[in-house]
Amino acid sequence: MGKKYKVTCPHSIEVKREVGDFVTVGKSSYFRVDEVITEVLPCGVTSYVVVNEVPFAVDSGIDPQGVEVKYKHCGKTYYLFPWPKVKI
Repeated sequence: MGKKYKVTCPHSIEVKREVGDFVTVGKSSYFRVDEVITEVLPCGVTSYVVVNEVPFAVDSGIDPQGVEVKYKHCGKTYYLFPWPKVKI
């Protein structure tokens, strides 16, 4: 693939965090979970795998240079298009 696509993932992911304390009983210790917090955060990764290099036909009305990618972190698919070259 000759074009470079470098975009962060626009999808959101659900992240669970455990809040608690380390407890020592005798000679053994363990992590006691007091609360589990679930947050929705932006994925934001830039690593992906190209799933389909030609998802759109030339006469479809959508830029035929677009590619369909699957982000490695969240596993969701997205379409990437090259930036247009504009002279200012």
